[in-house]
Amino acid sequence: MVSDRSSHGSLSSCWTATSPFGDFRAQDGYAGYVPHAPYFTQFYDMLVEESAPAARQLIASLPADIIKQDHSFKAIKCLGKTDGVPTFNALFTTVNQYSEIRSMNFTPSKGQDGWAPVLSAMLPSLVSFGHSPPKIVFTDNIRADKDKLLSIFPSLSADVTPVQLPSAQDLLLFPEDWSYVPLTMTYQVNHQFNIIMNQHTPTTPIVAMFSIKWPINAATGKVGRVGLIQIGYQKVVYLIQAGIKLFLCDSRDCKVGINVTSNLQWLHVDCIPASRLTPFAGQLDVGQMASERNAAHIGNTSMATLCTNVLRKHVTQDPMICISPLWGISELPPSFIQHAALDIYATWSIYHALTAIEAPQKVTFLTPGGTAVTMYAPDGRTIAQGVITPDCLASFGGVNVTKTQVIMVIHKVLVPAYLISGSLLSSRQSSANIHSCSANGLGGCFWISEDQHLMSSMSTLPANSDSSNDVNFPSPFETVPELDEPDSEAIPEQTVGSSSVDETALQAISQLLIDIAISGINFINFLFPFTMDSIDHLHMPSVPQFFLQISMISKQSRTYWHDETSQYHAKLISKPEWILTRVRCYVPPREILFSHVAAVVKTYGPLKDATTGQLLFNDKAWEVTKNILEHIRNGYYSDPPDIPLYFEIGKDKDGLILYRCCRGTNDVENGVHQNLIRRFTLFNVSPRRTVNMIQEYTICHNMQVGTLNRSGLRYIGHFDVPLKNRVASLREHTSHAFRQDFDSHSGGWVNGDNYEEMKEPFGILAFDDDTLRRGGMLPFSSTFVKENKIRYEHLGWMQGTRFAVLPVHSREERALFQAYAESSLLFSGPQQPDFVALASHMNAHADGVHVFYKLPKHMRTHYKAWLDFSNEKSSVTLSMDATNRICALLTSHVGCPPEIPTALPQLLSETVSAPQNPPEPTNNPWQLQQLLADH
Repeated sequence: MVSDRSSHGSLSSCWTATSPFGDFRAQDGYAGYVPHAPYFTQFYDMLVEESAPAARQLIASLPADIIKQDHSFKAIKCLGKTDGVPTFNALFTTVNQYSEIRSMNFTPSKGQDGWAPVLSAMLPSLVSFGHSPPKIVFTDNIRADKDKLLSIFPSLSADVTPVQLPSAQDLLLFPEDWSYVPLTMTYQVNHQFNIIMNQHTPTTPIVAMFSIKWPINAATGKVGRVGLIQIGYQKVVYLIQAGIKLFLCDSRDCKVGINVTSNLQWLHVDCIPASRLTPFAGQLDVGQMASERNAAHIGNTSMATLCTNVLRKHVTQDPMICISPLWGISELPPSFIQHAALDIYATWSIYHALTAIEAPQKVTFLTPGGTAVTMYAPDGRTIAQGVITPDCLASFGGVNVTKTQVIMVIHKVLVPAYLISGSLLSSRQSSANIHSCSANGLGGCFWISEDQHLMSSMSTLPANSDSSNDVNFPSPFETVPELDEPDSEAIPEQTVGSSSVDETALQAISQLLIDIAISGINFINFLFPFTMDSIDHLHMPSVPQFFLQISMISKQSRTYWHDETSQYHAKLISKPEWILTRVRCYVPPREILFSHVAAVVKTYGPLKDATTGQLLFNDKAWEVTKNILEHIRNGYYSDPPDIPLYFEIGKDKDGLILYRCCRGTNDVENGVHQNLIRRFTLFNVSPRRTVNMIQEYTICHNMQVGTLNRSGLRYIGHFDVPLKNRVASLREHTSHAFRQDFDSHSGGWVNGDNYEEMKEPFGILAFDDDTLRRGGMLPFSSTFVKENKIRYEHLGWMQGTRFAVLPVHSREERALFQAYAESSLLFSGPQQPDFVALASHMNAHADGVHVFYKLPKHMRTHYKAWLDFSNEKSSVTLSMDATNRICALLTSHVGCPPEIPTALPQLLSETVSAPQNPPEPTNNPWQLQQLLADH
């Protein structure tokens, strides 16, 4: 019937004439020939690229209510390199709430300019297919990505009130008895500072507050020359935009500021060459003063931290004002002037508060009795506090007191576990209890200490009000950090509907534990219990689901325990996957989460290893934990309300609902990138093959994983998207010939042919017209490529450029960069060159054979490598004389060595002597007669 219809029926035109396969050994056929690998490669690429438009249309039709994004660097290692230089640096992937791959693109770097165009191109597709804009974006670097994500997806901040961290500290304001005076002309500056400098006397030196501002382009990162000098003196802030060399060079005039040394150096570099002969002097850094008085952990502390620690006030710093190109204009806006004036007033207030505090001094045998002292361990940790005894005794408690030892009265013990050296005790045995080491009968707790471990206690800072905005972490002198827990009553409720979170750009929970683990956990003994306790406090089970789960456990085991909590935890330890797929968990609000995580950190962080004595958390781990707790305060880990993060995927045999959680970026890191790397069976894969491989993987992954997560059923079928579209069209066109109950929608398949073709990038991002114009690049031309035999033409076609955009890799490109470095004005300034202009100049020499198009990030990367090579070359040149001397010592000058005769090889038969035949025995008549007699 099929044969008859194919030749005479109406479907005859749908059949094509084909010849049957020949015999494998046929001489007029293939005759056993197997095509080589490039043939199969070309066949694979053509097959995938033929279905690429339909496949990418299918990817663009997927929703993206929840986006999870991450970068992978493992796939980059499998790609081929161009003259040893990788073509791309990262693979950027996003998945939606159903773990379907929404985009996958190779980017030149991990920066925002690499992935921002990919997300921007997603919005038109969502609108075209009737999807809602993204509600949540999960990322592993929320602090750096937040602002960019909000600019791309305004829906993330819709109906959201940003979290304003409350503070019990007062806001630092510019006082009414202070004023600011702009000085824009040179004669104004000279006149005013002549008056100020004439007030200098040997007994009353001039102490002025000092700061500078310079313009910064946040988009390009380019920094301009100093645009404003701020000097505060006698409650007047002078805003200077003209020369002030005389005052800056006078070392008698003290310039007080934050990071004032680097600011003066920066200002000195920006001066004209004639003004650089005399260095600027007389600086006093407020940050160093605070560090010496234990008011700051490090010397280069920020203004906000110093205000909090020293003044007990908080300052509001608008990032749009702090980092702005407007600092270089002549007429500053009022908000900028107020910001500059407040900056000087804050410096003045901090300086005068610190001058009232006496810096700690080292204790010697001349330190008078009654001095308050603090004792530190050799590692810098604070051990105890007390005072020096009034009497200088020659011996105490059977121990001779030397000039390097001091007797102190202990008032407060901070680390009871600290071991006291046996040389300071009469028992000559080390003890871990300070109070037990006191002498009997003296009415107090006395202790002999080495003076090198003592420092005089400073006068304390003003009493601090209970602040919920400070997260204090350990300096080298602290054992356990004091983590201020926010008061739930003091934190106002911020709402997304009824939410208490910030914008719905959230940090991945899994990244929290990873950051702490890799940052500096010193031993593994407590890693598992620390991780389990952290997970327990981060994820809380739903109360109704909790009791339902306990009931189910009791039903299965046929035992009914009274302690349901023990049952739950026992099941969670023995079969965690069984529990977590049946119980929905949630991350609590930030005020609850902060206190719980802080308790875990404070419990496990100070624990010591019994063998090495090291703490579980080192300094790096504490620093990472500080950032994590700050993210928790901002609500970056808490679940937003009214946005479902759990989906029902079915029921088990007992009727319990099975859930799937879409929280975090684990679906991208472990669900996509780990499986994708297995597709690469070889290294040095071309970009064309790589794009085709990830496109094929994306289609297979979306059909299998998407079907499972949407319906709970396994996907059964093929992965030919054009064929599915064709079948769906035929079903739609022929639906009138079938029964009324026939489903003409092909099981919910979205036929991309019925929609306008989307232009979402996939695999390799094509550059837009604006990028081509700014970089001086021409669009792709197939005619030009064929006529001039351009290299890497397929990569250029995908990027939309006449020549491929590649990093600096060829000999000609390195030589061209070296020529610009030696002669171009772009390299003559004190700062880094303008990489945008440098890339444009390099692109003007592109020919598609030896020199190719470049991006500013390529110039920046090669500039760093060029600096390292130049420094290495300079180091080798400086040590050339020493190298020549060593080579001369290794060279023999005695003469030719004595000749040693050589031996000729010999055969084994020549070296082994031939065996000699043993002598024949002689017959003895007596022995013969004896032998015959015996027989």
